Amino acid sequence: MHKNKWRCFFCTVLTLILYISLAVPAFGETPPIENPISGYEPVAAASKGRASDVIAIAKTQDGYKGVICNKGMNNEKRYSYFGDVWDAELAKANENSIGHWCSEFASWCLVQAKVPGAKPLISVTAWRNYYKNSLYMMYASAENASIEKETRADVVKNWFKGFQSNGTLRLKDLKEGDILLILTDKRLAGGTRAPHHTAIFDHYSGNEVFVIDGNVKANSSSSQVRVDGKYEAREVICVVRPDYNQ
Repeated sequence: MHKNKWRCFFCTVLTLILYISLAVPAFGETPPIENPISGYEPVAAASKGRASDVIAIAKTQDGYKGVICNKGMNNEKRYSYFGDVWDAELAKANENSIGHWCSEFASWCLVQAKVPGAKPLISVTAWRNYYKNSLYMMYASAENASIEKETRADVVKNWFKGFQSNGTLRLKDLKEGDILLILTDKRLAGGTRAPHHTAIFDHYSGNEVFVIDGNVKANSSSSQVRVDGKYEAREVICVVRPDYNQ
């Protein structure tokens, strides 16, 4: 009877080890990545390159969850279908992606919506560089920056260094589908001196902009797409206005 108990114990341990080895990715491996939420395909098929098409495409992915490896560590990586697709393509051209996929999600939406000239973009800097003829400074960034007014104004000035802006935009000038490049108060206070987030503008209320964005609401294992993102207008450093069809 004693031997049978030990035999049963070892069988249980071996079964548990086998389960863990199959269920948990090896260290350094990318966890399984979910495909886009179904339902975007007919929207994409009917799209004609309009700003409203981009918004419609983005909203189909509300709640999509990417995965996070090594959260909080120096080698933290964030993965999603959107980033994974672009990363694979851009790797052929030796482009570098840090795996944070807000910019990649926004560009995926534009490509799916058939926006003229849209292409995969992996960073806020890539958005500025590619759409350099469609750049606007956000009026609220430099002029309504609260206690960070001088610092934020310097960030805006440096961000446009070497680039020609089409002018400044006020909240009332923003249009659906504008791409907002954002530097939050928290990141600014932490020493960041350039935009770090990309979002698709939907509407504004008061002094706040409401957006659809990816790679947000991070928890212990994932980050996701949301359609109700909200930022202070002063946190918008730059506006990119793609050449949408009417």
